[in-house]
Amino acid sequence: MPNTASDCVNIPNGNANTNAAIKSGSQNSLLTLATNGSGVLDKESPSYVPGTKEFDYVIPNKKIKLGQKVNATNLGMFKLYAEVTPKNGDAIQRTVSFWMPEDATAAQQVGTFERLLTNGNLLVPVHWVFLYLHDNPDIEDAVLTFKSTSNSIYSALQKQVKAESELCTELRFVIGRQSIRNEKFKKTYWYPAFELVGRNYDYVDGKVKPVKGGLSAVELKVVLERSNAIQKAYMEAKLVARKHNIAGLVDGTETRTALPAGKGKYDDSGLEDGTVTF
Repeated sequence: MPNTASDCVNIPNGNANTNAAIKSGSQNSLLTLATNGSGVLDKESPSYVPGTKEFDYVIPNKKIKLGQKVNATNLGMFKLYAEVTPKNGDAIQRTVSFWMPEDATAAQQVGTFERLLTNGNLLVPVHWVFLYLHDNPDIEDAVLTFKSTSNSIYSALQKQVKAESELCTELRFVIGRQSIRNEKFKKTYWYPAFELVGRNYDYVDGKVKPVKGGLSAVELKVVLERSNAIQKAYMEAKLVARKHNIAGLVDGTETRTALPAGKGKYDDSGLEDGTVTF
């Protein structure tokens, strides 16, 4: 049986090479949707990506424009908790670090989803979806991140993947956009929309079977290796490290200042909150 450590599964270890390394030394390639007012459209912003139009997907930290539609395969889906600084007026909450779900449960729950640390920081649920970009296969660490309202989009994608496939890498999507109206603030927000457009392969009786219009043997090898490497890193707490002193972090006996996420991990410092996560 495939492992179920993540929110979608892949070929069991041993059926594909899992030696592919998780890219390190830079931020992950975070996909963001360019909307009116976001830094990627502002020539004066450090997030600006030349040539970008509204509703283009871009990777700001690498100055890459992907266009309004992104052909992608889901390599792995993961729930995490982001430790964020407290809300303080109009100041943007910053991400301090990330927690594995089993560590976050030690903190006091406040509200429906959030958890409170004694240093005042909050743990809020976030979800990461790692992607293989069919039109940009050299980008090895592409990821969409979801939080708050958009967690419902992640949940819908997770249900669709489970309903349509046994393994997450079987399906191919086109990522476009959808709007969600917030009546409280009388404002429309834009989020990713996943359209299922085909299959990469079929997984039947523990074997990979090619399908018409699916991946070539070379592409399939890359997709399976990357997916296994990402999911293996999550299971082994290499994608996000386990906390060594849970009690101290939760009860306040261990203190630390707010630092960016570790090298090679997700870091939203220096970018507008709205241009980083959905």
